[in-house]
Amino acid sequence: MFFLAPHQNILWRTPAINYITRFSHDSTIISPYTPHSQGLSTGFLYYRFFLTTDIQDDRVEYPRRRAIIACEVCRARKSKCDGAQPKCRLCNDLNAECVYRERGLKLEARDKLILEKLGQIESILQTSLEKEQLQTQVIKQLSLQQQQLQENLQEQQTHHLSGIITDGSDHSQLAQSSPELSHESPAFGRDKLSSNSHRDFVFSIPEHHSTPWFHLFQHPKIAPFLSSSPPSLVSPLSLETNRPPLQLNPNVLLDLSHIQPFVTSFFKNVNPFYAIVSPFSWQSYYRIALSRGFRAGPESVIVLLVLALGEASMEESLTLCRPNSPIPGLNFFASSWPLVTNILISNSIIDAQALMLTSAYLFYLVRPLEAWTILSATCMKIRAIIATAPPETLPHDEKEQLERIFWNALVFESDLLAELDLPHSGIELHEDDVGLPSGFISVPEQASLAPGSDDLWYFLAGIAIRRLLNRVHHMLYSKTTQMSISSCHPIVQELNFQLIQWYENLPAVLRFSFERRQLDNRFATVLRLRYFACQSIIWRVYVEVALQNEDLLRDPRIRMGASKCVEACLRQIEDVEEHQAGHIPYLWQGSLSIASHILMLMAVTTSAGLSQLLSYSLERMAEIITAGVRTIIRNGKLAPSIKAAAESLCDAQRQWAAQMRSVAVCIYIGVGTFVSVDVKCRMLHLVGEVE
Repeated sequence: MFFLAPHQNILWRTPAINYITRFSHDSTIISPYTPHSQGLSTGFLYYRFFLTTDIQDDRVEYPRRRAIIACEVCRARKSKCDGAQPKCRLCNDLNAECVYRERGLKLEARDKLILEKLGQIESILQTSLEKEQLQTQVIKQLSLQQQQLQENLQEQQTHHLSGIITDGSDHSQLAQSSPELSHESPAFGRDKLSSNSHRDFVFSIPEHHSTPWFHLFQHPKIAPFLSSSPPSLVSPLSLETNRPPLQLNPNVLLDLSHIQPFVTSFFKNVNPFYAIVSPFSWQSYYRIALSRGFRAGPESVIVLLVLALGEASMEESLTLCRPNSPIPGLNFFASSWPLVTNILISNSIIDAQALMLTSAYLFYLVRPLEAWTILSATCMKIRAIIATAPPETLPHDEKEQLERIFWNALVFESDLLAELDLPHSGIELHEDDVGLPSGFISVPEQASLAPGSDDLWYFLAGIAIRRLLNRVHHMLYSKTTQMSISSCHPIVQELNFQLIQWYENLPAVLRFSFERRQLDNRFATVLRLRYFACQSIIWRVYVEVALQNEDLLRDPRIRMGASKCVEACLRQIEDVEEHQAGHIPYLWQGSLSIASHILMLMAVTTSAGLSQLLSYSLERMAEIITAGVRTIIRNGKLAPSIKAAAESLCDAQRQWAAQMRSVAVCIYIGVGTFVSVDVKCRMLHLVGEVE
């Protein structure tokens, strides 16, 4: 602030308050605002001295003294505080608590927003750190429990493999003394045991594993089934990549006058697989789509895909359709396809729901790579939604919808990764953040208009067995895992126990019978097939080692495990038409599963030891294998990867028949009879029909 001096026509600076304090002992200098009659000349001389000094030497600064910090009481009473410690004079007189505190800074609104945002970031980091510490503790506990279980079961073993194996006994003894060694073939690529790795406890498909059907050709007992230039050496992924694109006509005219049967069929036959569309929200979706002419918005995509999948579920499998006949639901899908490109660039729960339905119809069309492309986009949307709006902060129905989309994406991505070497989306990293679905909230008006019920039983059972299958892949078939067969026993027993628990906890409507008969419930049929698929892969390690060294079958545990694997493989393909029950979501996966089980049974029938575990005669086995090969050939028209599997099986069947013809002895069958050479010749003639 500047003032005009009384005797000088210049502007001069107001002195700091600490100068007033410094010269307060002079009675004539009271303040810079003292009237002229009360010592103005003396004060003016002081100010002139201050001004002159400041002008003469800019480097000389007037001394500053920090103002005394007033206590809270003096500050509130607006009185001068003497700053005495521990109590000032006023607080001492009032017998009050004397508290000295620095006066806070006056913050602008922008500063407050910055501080608030920094506080939120600090809170998020702290929460993430706590979660990471908790996960680390859980992983350590699980690892310790697994190690203790393994040690306890190994101590209970009454004999060792070294007393059983006649060939390679040195290797067996080393395997017992060091679990790092293995009886397993290097072709299956198990490098190191990594039981303490974090990835072992993430319930997703490992990035490198040996379970796809084409990996079986690397086994020394299965590789001879192929000729010198087998088609199976071509990667299924490259075959699907070079596949011609879909030919769609988005301008086709739709007949929306008779859509109610399609809607009813969807909620009855398709939605239980996915549980992706709330029957209580269907009327709302349809009204919005109708108002937009089915030409814009995710609601239009959802309605069109519900109609497409509903029409598809009313017809037989694509493998049974006549050549050049129209594909059920393709017109509805073609109309939705231009709208899909618009919702790919937006992030909302309903957009992710529409993309998941798009992927579901591509699975029906047996387009695995296109389905994976849309599924990956869905996974990215889900991860973005979870990062910005955690599920616990969402309203119930939005949270429920997000959970269902998440588990659909995780389950079907795992199905794809089990057969194709595709990149992971990383969606499995959010398993701890997303709970299991519990049901939508409906009001009576919505329930009365709903086209179906909100059935979650199959969906929850499918999630559970898919997670168990992923666990099996990690613990037994990851290429970063190497274990001796003796160290596999407790792991296999534990995984089989979990499979039994899964079956026993199924609801009565889905608890299938193990009898060899067809089931009336298509969802129970699909669950039974997935049960035997899981059982076969759990016990497959015993068949693999027994194929390399049949003397291992003298061990009752290995013999029992191999027997369970052989029986599960048989149950998978003895009635191959059962796989039609899941043709909407699982036609591609089921075809490749049949191919792998056929290869395993071919290898078993050529083994003198393992063939004794068969519950059927070789003639009946030839019929089962032939029917399975015919099914894969029929399905081969739907996808290049299935066609490659069919060609490989035909090639393997020719080599298998040649090996069987070279056997000039009778083979003992597990039921206790002998098959003569004449019967075997009839069997081989039956096998040759496919050729």
